[in-house]
Formats: sequence, C-alpha cells, structure tokens
Amino acid sequence: MEQLIRENDINTTFYTGLPSYGTFVALERYLHRKATHLQVWHGRSTRLTPVEHPRKELFRLSIEHQLFAVLVRLRRGLTVKDLADRLGITAGQFSDIFATWVLFLSRELALLFPWPSCGLIQAWMPTSFKKRYPSTRAVIDCFELQIQRPSSLRRKSETFSKYKSRNTFKALVAISPAGLVSFISDIWGGRVSDREIFSKCGLLGMFTAGDSVMADRGFEIADILAPGGVSVNIPPRTEGQAQFPARKVEKTRRIAELRIHVERAIGRARRYQILNQVIPISMSELSDHIVKVCFLLTNFDVPLVCG
Repeated sequence: MEQLIRENDINTTFYTGLPSYGTFVALERYLHRKATHLQVWHGRSTRLTPVEHPRKELFRLSIEHQLFAVLVRLRRGLTVKDLADRLGITAGQFSDIFATWVLFLSRELALLFPWPSCGLIQAWMPTSFKKRYPSTRAVIDCFELQIQRPSSLRRKSETFSKYKSRNTFKALVAISPAGLVSFISDIWGGRVSDREIFSKCGLLGMFTAGDSVMADRGFEIADILAPGGVSVNIPPRTEGQAQFPARKVEKTRRIAELRIHVERAIGRARRYQILNQVIPISMSELSDHIVKVCFLLTNFDVPLVCG
C-alpha cells in the first residue's frame, strides 16, 4: 500500500495527512526502533511499555506498512474490513494493529510536541500577537466528537451536548500563538461546561504568573486564573446593551482576528475523517488517543500563523 505515496507528496498528504513523503519517512525512522518492540494491545490490562525483546513483525507486516495503514484509517476514515482486505489480514488483526499503534503514537507524539516553554513562545511569537497581546501563552477552545448513543441512561445524560444536540465526547484544545497544538485534554462527556473542563483537565497548572490566555466568551475562567497571576482575554459581553461602545467593538474585532487560529487548528484536525464519523461505543477506550494523535499530527504541517 505504501507504494501509493512513495516519492509523491500529493498522495502522501491525501492518504496520511503528512505534508510530504519525506516527513512520512522521517516519522517512520524516528518510531522504528520502539515499534519493533511493541506489545499488541488487547484492552486496558495490556502493558503499554515496550517488551524487553523484539517481537516478530505484527502479522508479518513491516513497520512502514503498519504506520501507513493506521494513518490511512485516521485520515481517510476507511473501515477496518476495507484496510484488512487490502493488507491480506483479518479484521480482528487489523483492529489489534490499529489500537496498538494509536496508543503508541499518542505517547510518542506527546514527547515530540511537549508544552512549550515561555522562552519558545516568545521566540516564535507572531507580530500579530506581539503588538496587542504579547503575554499570550495559549489560545483555547473546545472540540466535540459525536459518539454512538449509549444504552445507559447515566451515560446518555453525561454525554449529551446541548450545543450539538447529540451525544458527544468533548476535549479542550490549546494552541501556541504561532499555531502549534500544545495541549489536548482527555475527553469528557459532552454535557460538561467549558469552565469545568478548563479547571480540571490539567492545563491550569501549566501557566506561570504573567501569562495570559485567549478564549471565546463562553470561557468564564478569569477567577480561576487570577490566583496564579494569569489573565484571560475574551470578547466583551453585551450585558444588555443594545449597541456596543466603539472601544468594545474594536476589542472584539482584535480578539476575534487572533482567536480564529484555534478554530483553524481544529479545522485542520477535522481533515482526519475519523473525527467526522460517529464513534462507536466499542472505541470509547481509544477515543482519547485518537483525538490526541489527529491533533498532534497537524503539527507536522506548515505553521498556521506566519510572521
């Protein structure tokens, strides 16, 4: 299958989402040594650390074949049976490969793209932020993923999103001012508020005094951030006013021009078609990792924000 992308950047992007065949090769080489020691994932009880001795290639597929097939499933949203037939293996075997690699990629990509330091943020701060909001450490928003309707009444209630009017999983996404995806929370039920996710997902402890966060007006988090010396920039509320004063209109415009980059980052991740499908209950355990892998893979693309 990987012959489809060999020395062909257009096909590489179409099938894997990576910007070039060279990027695919570099990623495969980076992962290769650890990938040869992977233990097949069969559920939560499976040990996620590599085994001590190299295993035989999973179902006689090369590392390159495995990585390519997993990326194709994420990017094109092809079914397990379709890919299994193309690879000449059973659907169950490909399911094991997919689950194993998604967890593996989730861990390894997080190591490749850690939370950036203040120094890195300032070094790569675009002019558009530097002029108006130079203390910005992250721009945040929430992302929702439609799921199969649970049979449990409690799970139905926990995952029902009033915003989407369906059952969803929800995650908080943060990007740097330069547009790099810097944080993806674990998934929550769609009922949870933006404020609750922010306060409990672990992002709060990553800021330092003097930082600021940019968000939509739904993130009422100023009081949560204030004790740590961190501020938030959100568009002003109308507060019953029929018309905004000119200064509030201008502030709304300035924030919207910069906050849109996190929406663009989410749009990039949604090019991975698996995120646009209804996630079955059977994949709930992997959903966290699927979301994280898709978002982190977008960091290999050209920068979202230039200058």
